[in-house]
Amino acid sequence: EKRTMSDGSQQFSAEELHEIKKVFALVDRDGSGEIDAKELEQVIEKLTEEKPSKYALQQFIEEVDGRNKDGKKDGKIQWDEFMNALSEWVTRANAGSNKAQSRKRSRGPENDSAKDKRQRLHKKIAAFFVCFKQSSDFESIRSKFRALERKSTGVHSGIATDQHRTRTEIVTASEKEQKLKVIAEAAEKLHLLATQITGDDPNKAYAATWNLADMLSIVDILVTPEERFQNSDLIIKIFSRVKEMVLIPRIALFLRDISRPELQYHAARVLTYYANGPRIAHTPKDSAIHPDKMMHKWEVLKTGAWRTMTLLVKFSRAPKVKVQCVLALGEIASYHHEARNGLIEKGVYPQLLQVITKTTPVDILRPVTWALSVFSGHTHDIEKHPPNYRAISAGLERFVWIVNKVDDPETLLNTWCILSYLMPGNVVHKKVIQHLVRQLTYVPVELKRAPGETSSNVKMRVIRKEKMHTLRSLKLVLVRCLSDMIKLNTVSVKELISYRLLININKLITSSTQSEDFDVRLRSCELLGMLASERGCAHDIISANLIPSMVYLVVNDEFCRWKAVEVIKFCTMVQPEQMRLLITKVGLVKSLANSLSFFKTRDSVLTQVYNYYEPTFNFKFAEDVITALNNLLSICNPDNGLVNYFDFDLLEKLKAVMFLLVSSDKANDQIIAWAELRQNPIPLEKIIRNMMTKIQQMHAQSETSARKPISDFVTKTISDFNRVYSKYEQKMIKRKRQIERQRATADRKQGAGGRMNAMDTDASGKIKVKCIAETGDNKVLFAPYDVKLQQLMSLVQLKYSKPMLLRYADWDDTKITIDSQDLLDEALKGISNGELKIYPLPKFKDRSFQNNSNHSGSHQQGGGGNMDIRELISQTRFNKGDFNQLKKHYAKHAGGLNRALSKQQFVKCLGLVGKVSRDKADVIFKAFDTSGDGHVSFDEFVVRLSMLKKGDPEERIKMCFEAYDLNNDGSIDKTEFLNFLRVHNRSNGGVARSEQKLRDEVDEIFDSDDIDVDGDGKISLEEFKRAVFNQKIILDSFWLNEC
Repeated sequence: EKRTMSDGSQQFSAEELHEIKKVFALVDRDGSGEIDAKELEQVIEKLTEEKPSKYALQQFIEEVDGRNKDGKKDGKIQWDEFMNALSEWVTRANAGSNKAQSRKRSRGPENDSAKDKRQRLHKKIAAFFVCFKQSSDFESIRSKFRALERKSTGVHSGIATDQHRTRTEIVTASEKEQKLKVIAEAAEKLHLLATQITGDDPNKAYAATWNLADMLSIVDILVTPEERFQNSDLIIKIFSRVKEMVLIPRIALFLRDISRPELQYHAARVLTYYANGPRIAHTPKDSAIHPDKMMHKWEVLKTGAWRTMTLLVKFSRAPKVKVQCVLALGEIASYHHEARNGLIEKGVYPQLLQVITKTTPVDILRPVTWALSVFSGHTHDIEKHPPNYRAISAGLERFVWIVNKVDDPETLLNTWCILSYLMPGNVVHKKVIQHLVRQLTYVPVELKRAPGETSSNVKMRVIRKEKMHTLRSLKLVLVRCLSDMIKLNTVSVKELISYRLLININKLITSSTQSEDFDVRLRSCELLGMLASERGCAHDIISANLIPSMVYLVVNDEFCRWKAVEVIKFCTMVQPEQMRLLITKVGLVKSLANSLSFFKTRDSVLTQVYNYYEPTFNFKFAEDVITALNNLLSICNPDNGLVNYFDFDLLEKLKAVMFLLVSSDKANDQIIAWAELRQNPIPLEKIIRNMMTKIQQMHAQSETSARKPISDFVTKTISDFNRVYSKYEQKMIKRKRQIERQRATADRKQGAGGRMNAMDTDASGKIKVKCIAETGDNKVLFAPYDVKLQQLMSLVQLKYSKPMLLRYADWDDTKITIDSQDLLDEALKGISNGELKIYPLPKFKDRSFQNNSNHSGSHQQGGGGNMDIRELISQTRFNKGDFNQLKKHYAKHAGGLNRALSKQQFVKCLGLVGKVSRDKADVIFKAFDTSGDGHVSFDEFVVRLSMLKKGDPEERIKMCFEAYDLNNDGSIDKTEFLNFLRVHNRSNGGVARSEQKLRDEVDEIFDSDDIDVDGDGKISLEEFKRAVFNQKIILDSFWLNEC
């Protein structure tokens, strides 16, 4: 069936799309712009630590493939197919979440740092990749509710999402567990509660109603839909029993008992919790409890309880009852446009408006303004289902009074939320707009604190934190409201600027210093970017002194820097005089040069979620920085002296980025996909090269004192770059042609009517190499399908940390040594299911069998002494000049290349990499002595030194791990880790810790789930690497810094 899908990216914000594109590039390892089965298998295997079956992969691809506008299926996942499928998955995963509280306060996950928010998004994406394993988890829920579906009546189709506002107090994990235990025990006696509720004893009915309300509050105790999914059996049991026992009509009658306000209060609580249903993630579309069905909400509406609650809101003398009825009406109207519109037609909205008077206490204004915000469009898709704006605008005067007179962040948040729906597109009084701009810097009186004043009361600190979060949400609403008004031309931009908009935004950014304020900073940058790029306000932004704030965000704010640098880029397209000020007064050239260090990063979130330890590249960020620098360079001439700001420091950083773009395989893979999305046909590396040439020319024309060294530096750099770039270009052309051929093959198969098997064609060009060693030390690595012999030997050597002979099995299982490219090509012909099996052997003999008759203390080297030096060079990262120096240095201390180093000789020889302590020298000696015979041969010394000086961080971390794994069992136990801490303690200087403190630290580390993840009392290599990258274990610079 041909499916036509809408653009799934519309569900995500700009920063979320930025993260999703990063993940797509991470999975699309070859940069082909599509994910094939092999790439999908690799990411799922990393996430689940088990290899998915071929059938599971096929099912996943068939489910996602074709989710684009043309509906074409080709056995691979394109970007738009990925986005549409992910959008649908996130919608299901968000069932019942409080994500839609973007304009209202939220608790728990929403009150997190930028890193926490990113991690939460990436966990959802990771869940999407393994979702085929969860496809049947809801079958029990489906079967339980089939009977209920037959009983239910009045079921209507409704909204696309069913997120819910949370009001429970924050509880600890132990408190939550205790509450769930109490609710589970009470659920077993639900039939007794039903008897008491329907009985004649009013006291028992009151107690039972209270208990039922507490039981239904489970949907607020379990804050997220995923938590509710994990406890779905209990939640469904409660809701289904309440429906089966027909308790809701009886509960609605309790609202009429005006003599018992406590009973009215708890009856309103029951209806508040029950109205929106269980709100469980991944609810099947055909289930009666799916949010679109709104079965529970219509059950409440049919009782007519809304009439009674509307009267209680107006006439009840019990504030608690009044508040709970307002909340219940808001819940009924939320997330369902038919319910909302029906209540507006019945006159509920005007009745709520009448509650707002000059004498209404703030405790009543808060819930009333929240409910009115729901009627005004909050929690609804107002583009598809807008509210009755004529009815809503009747309260405009009261809302304006609130924002002018009330000093309460939560009430103001709700009210500005309402106005944010009413103001864009409508003519608004100037005073309201002025107040909107002023409130960007609003701080309530209760949050103003004298310098040095602190609160010792824990409860007061929690309350203050909650109010600060509400204030943060208020600022977000104000910024979004301003953005909407500017987009729709509701207000003149010049008028806004005259009201000190830019000055207040600057104050807002500089005051939002907490990690939880990242949303405020990000939305403010988006607003400034729109003003600079679309409204021509770059001049005003510079005049308001906002560029230093943007520079600060670029340097210090990981989450906002990509938006801040966009603002800077647009502001470098102004008049020369202002650009001169940016260069001379702000120091923008130096700041942008320093920011280029963020081009290549190691993303801790990707490491934690996807076990991804490789670097990531911020191409768009680097391109914006280069564009801004080019704009600033354009105003330089021999007369103004500005070229002096484009100095050696900038040229070195430009050189680093330029060579990284053409020398890193990982960057090259990602560049292919990124280049297809760029509008500029000129590669970024060529733009940098041209920029360096222009800087060289400007220095020569200006006759600066640095013109000669800069000219020599640029000339040599460009010469080296051109040599490297010619090879890089050929490799990129070859890779693109390879991808095009594979796409053409897939299209031919598709055109021939045959269903292309996603497992047969691998667009990544990667093969899995399984190394089967005689010692049982088997390894797995990935190599290009056109891999060369030297390249494969290097990959295997890195895996085993020593040179290896490669062999393959012939048709009769005869092992043949691979010593030429022709034999490797023959071995590649035997690939089965994308896997090549090789049988490696150590290239050098084990020195434990050598004759140790040398009386001088130096061992005669065995098989390694007969090795061709050129072959040894090829197995390391040293060039010929480095290698000759190493030979002289080694021979000086060992007495010749054919002799092995003792531990004492090794310590002296190790002076090549710097001075080390005796304790550390023992550890390093073990890392170099791979054979374990107590001596280090020349080949061991060269190979391990290559890893230590030239290897990437992951290789050096592995080397450190092997050094401290004293018994070579592949893990570090408490005794071995204690030795690690002792060495680290004695060799790093500073105040040494006592032995007892070290032992306590070992116990604490091994008790932590963050390090010993599987809880087996040992730290594996993967756990050790993850802990180092997450800075749970700190290694000294000897192991992590390139020497």
